[in-house]
Amino acid sequence: MENKVFQYYNDLPPWAKGAVVVGGLTVAILTARGIVKRFREKKELEDALQESNDANNELQQLQQSGIRLTMSNSEFQSIISGLVIAMNGCGTDEDAVYNEISKLKNEADVKQLINMWGVQYYEPCAASQPISYTRWMWNDKTFGGSISAWLNYDLSTSEINKINVMLQSKGIKHKF
Repeated sequence: MENKVFQYYNDLPPWAKGAVVVGGLTVAILTARGIVKRFREKKELEDALQESNDANNELQQLQQSGIRLTMSNSEFQSIISGLVIAMNGCGTDEDAVYNEISKLKNEADVKQLINMWGVQYYEPCAASQPISYTRWMWNDKTFGGSISAWLNYDLSTSEINKINVMLQSKGIKHKF
């Protein structure tokens, strides 16, 4: 079998041999690139989930010390949905972000929000980021991150400081 394949290749005209070599190299390069991309995406997802995992551990410690959640998981999910709507796509509704964050009453609530957020995926603005939007259309899991990543991407330093002051006024030590 091996000799037949080699003989078939040897019988090809020079241009066809070149096409086989170029095609083989192209397949090898695309395969290697796909493997590297999958490893990179897995690592990025693990890094993004680290904030959520850390928050979950801190939440358990808070609950052991008597600091309990003040809302149900469905209420936290509603806050997450509100934040995603406020920051997704074109423009950011800062007032809606402040309104959702203001619902948090203690440190445990903040940790639960971070924990439940995990990694959310972002839809770029088609008008201001057409290339990113095109990439997102092919793969809606292209742009994602933790809640801190979203806030830092969408809000200015002064807007994040406003959130931190709002939390601090409730005795919450966490800072975004």
